[in-house]
Amino acid sequence: MKKNYLRIIILSVIALGLVAGATLTLVEYFKNKTTEDTKTVERPVSQPKMKGPTGVVAKVGDIEVPLSVFSQLVNITRQQALAEGTDIDDSKNTSMLQATREDALNQLVEYAVYEDYAKKNGILPTSKEIDAAIASEVDARVHQAGSRQSLEKELTDLGGIEGLKETIKGDPIFIRQVIRQKVSDNVTKDLKVTKEQAKEFFESKLLGLSQIVVLYDEKIDGKELYEPTRKYAESLKAMIGKDKTFADVATMYSEERESGQNGGRMSQLVPKGYLPPQMEKVAFSLKIGEISDVIEANGSFVVLKMDYETYAWDYFFTDGGKKPKPNFEAVWKDVVNYLYTIKKIEAENNWYQKYADSIKIDVYLEL
Repeated sequence: MKKNYLRIIILSVIALGLVAGATLTLVEYFKNKTTEDTKTVERPVSQPKMKGPTGVVAKVGDIEVPLSVFSQLVNITRQQALAEGTDIDDSKNTSMLQATREDALNQLVEYAVYEDYAKKNGILPTSKEIDAAIASEVDARVHQAGSRQSLEKELTDLGGIEGLKETIKGDPIFIRQVIRQKVSDNVTKDLKVTKEQAKEFFESKLLGLSQIVVLYDEKIDGKELYEPTRKYAESLKAMIGKDKTFADVATMYSEERESGQNGGRMSQLVPKGYLPPQMEKVAFSLKIGEISDVIEANGSFVVLKMDYETYAWDYFFTDGGKKPKPNFEAVWKDVVNYLYTIKKIEAENNWYQKYADSIKIDVYLEL
């Protein structure tokens, strides 16, 4: 496993499953603190303004990203926040509104990359495939409700299950997710994992890491923001150990949402060969509890913290240490399945990075 595994941990932006647009969550919420340190740290970003065609926030290859869909995603988060007692349009919540807009824009650009590939390669979903995806989503809702009758009752105001189907079918986010899933299946269709690869993984060391991520994309942010963004990332590291822990800073400021809401803790354990070289070299040199300097990797500035280390066999196959190390021959098929899932995510991220770099991406909404 010597390949350069791009973006698998840093961005975590490509999911394997489908979920309805109505249940889409675009942003996690940060704790607001009012210490002097939090007041003085400011994220360097451009002032919002539009350029380019009217009603279009970006063009990715041949795909235009509508302003209406961008507004829809921002409004979903706005309503969720209001339901929890937070008004992201309030002047004191400017950073949350900014993060919401950035998240929505980045997500739609990524969807458009998939759609452009699907269109150019003749693999856009057929009406039957879209109907099948809707049926799968409805089945999941039925399971959650307990029965079809219970779901019908819950959806009375929407027109029952048939009304739900029409709502999902008209949801532009859901359709984009169907496209993404079909492209994912297409670009990973030839993926295989051998028994030898599984054995190497079985014996590999795994790192439990936390991260603070500051995203930087020259196409979106512009060259002039490179140095201010790097300095901003360094200022976040400097906050650690004063009146804030690593987890405090990650929760409030990390721009990788999934880990940020968990105090920076990455959801995946990291074996050798799965991080970009510049990150891997640093990660595997850290001692438990040690914090790295700012690392530049794949359009991000990252600070890493080593939380713990283990081995694949110990983590996956000993039931938390209650069982002894199993014989590889007895579990090798399970190991193949674990590794296949990891490699599928890696392969898709690798494809995405290369394809996105090969097409023209114009972003008209400057944040």
